[in-house]
Amino acid sequence: MREQLIGALVANGVDIRIFGPWRRKLGERSPLRSRLEHGFFTPQRMAEIFAACKATLNIHTWRGRFDYGLNPRVFEAAACGVPQLVDHKRELDELFDETERAAMLVYRQRRGTSHSSAAGKDLAELRAKAARRVRVDS
Repeated sequence: MREQLIGALVANGVDIRIFGPWRRKLGERSPLRSRLEHGFFTPQRMAEIFAACKATLNIHTWRGRFDYGLNPRVFEAAACGVPQLVDHKRELDELFDETERAAMLVYRQRRGTSHSSAAGKDLAELRAKAARRVRVDS
């Protein structure tokens, strides 16, 4: 699912970089391999990565199986002030107030829609949030 969503964003002209242990998750001929910085990263390196991003895609590995359980990236990206596209988890409303969630675009797959078309519809909103970050940081 994540590879499909990222592929759809790339197809819509989004400059994507992938960080983490994805080498085995991507197909051998996947066009996303050239965008991968494979490995595990220290907290310092993660902060550097997030701080350099205009936005981050944060789809949990267990998406669709559980509606709870946040990964550390949700907090790391938020602490760096990076807008993030994140799949819905109950704790988002419990742990982040409305102001903090303003930098998040919470992704929920719409019934009857593919991941690709859902990504295309959400892309404009995420780009707007990223553009606001660029204006604030400049």
